[in-house]
Amino acid sequence: MAQRSNCILAFLSALTTFISIIILGFAIVGSATCLEFLTTPFIVLGSLLFIISIIGLVGACRSVTWLIGLYIVTVCFIIIILFSFAIFTYRVSLKGAGQDLPGKAYKEYRLGTYSKWLEKRVEDGKTWNGLKKCYVVQKNVCPLYARRYWYDTAEKFYTRYLDSLQVPFLFPFLESWN
Repeated sequence: MAQRSNCILAFLSALTTFISIIILGFAIVGSATCLEFLTTPFIVLGSLLFIISIIGLVGACRSVTWLIGLYIVTVCFIIIILFSFAIFTYRVSLKGAGQDLPGKAYKEYRLGTYSKWLEKRVEDGKTWNGLKKCYVVQKNVCPLYARRYWYDTAEKFYTRYLDSLQVPFLFPFLESWN
């Protein structure tokens, strides 16, 4: 019975080792794109997961009970932290759903409907400048949307579905339209 559980634990540890390598790869690629703010958390998470999964793999393959115990306690701790983070993320963005606008296919998003913590993060000039640099300048969002919707009449444009990223970047073009 112990042999079978060690094999299962070794398989799960090898799987988490593979996942941790993917997370570290994402962190490296993310540092060269607009996701550079996720680089440090993903490097920490990937490294921690890699170390823990190696501990579990060694403990399962060598039948070292205290390493298996350390692995299980640490994995439970990480699960609790990730679950807490998911709850925090849900609570921060809970009230931020867009409001339907009459006669429009897109929703209106207002910063004041989100939590105060998130509102302060977005109002911070550093955060906004990073987003603007990434989406407007680097990704050419405004010219791309302008080319896509340039020949639409105002009525046709207002019936198009726009995601929450498109709406704020298109409003300067809408003002020059009317």
